[in-house]
Amino acid sequence: MTTSIYPCLWFGKNAKAACEWYYSSLPYNHMIATNEYAAKEKIIKCENQTEIDYDWNSITLKGIESQSSWCKDQFGMSWQIHPENLGEIVKQNSHAQATLFKMKKLLIDDLIHA
Repeated sequence: MTTSIYPCLWFGKNAKAACEWYYSSLPYNHMIATNEYAAKEKIIKCENQTEIDYDWNSITLKGIESQSSWCKDQFGMSWQIHPENLGEIVKQNSHAQATLFKMKKLLIDDLIHA
């Protein structure tokens, strides 16, 4: 498996200042985006449906399924599990995003053929 896990830190206040500090203090990091909501989650980007199924089933075994690729593990940590090319899929198919919002665990073929 070549699954990657990306930690995400969101701040209710001072998000920009916090991100600038992390970025300047740890220059090997890559800041993707900032967000003004307080939260902490993990993102798992998978290469294929088999990886999505495995990760989703492992985390939700004693956890909770939620909408649009979100779930929580047994300890309450939020996870987002999706294909690494989700942005491309949504960009190439105008119906994919609406389909994604109706799903819990993402099904790549259903998104592509929406």
